[in-house]
Amino acid sequence: MEELAQKYFDFQNQVGQCDEISDKLINPLFSKVFKRIVNGRTVVSTKADLSLQLTNIRNHFGKWKISPKSVVACADQQQCVVRYIVDLEDMGQFEVMALLKSKTGQQIDEIDEVYYKIS
Repeated sequence: MEELAQKYFDFQNQVGQCDEISDKLINPLFSKVFKRIVNGRTVVSTKADLSLQLTNIRNHFGKWKISPKSVVACADQQQCVVRYIVDLEDMGQFEVMALLKSKTGQQIDEIDEVYYKIS
């Protein structure tokens, strides 16, 4: 799961700076049953919706960069907790705690994130 978490960090930085979010970026990392929950609310219920959701974030809040802080693997090797700082051009910095879930260890099935503003 640590390797998958690092791929997620790399994905966030790449997507945060690129001009177009394509399926070529999304398909290798996220499973067909992907779901994203942010602060207790489901914001993406299918992998097909992820590109639009990330594009909307960038359109409203600007490009972003992340700074990884930690990865804690769970004993079942099907999930891990990641912590990172995301710096949004138009909104400032947020700390993020996220639970990444993966049945295969190859693609992310679910992300359950909590964001809170730090500056």
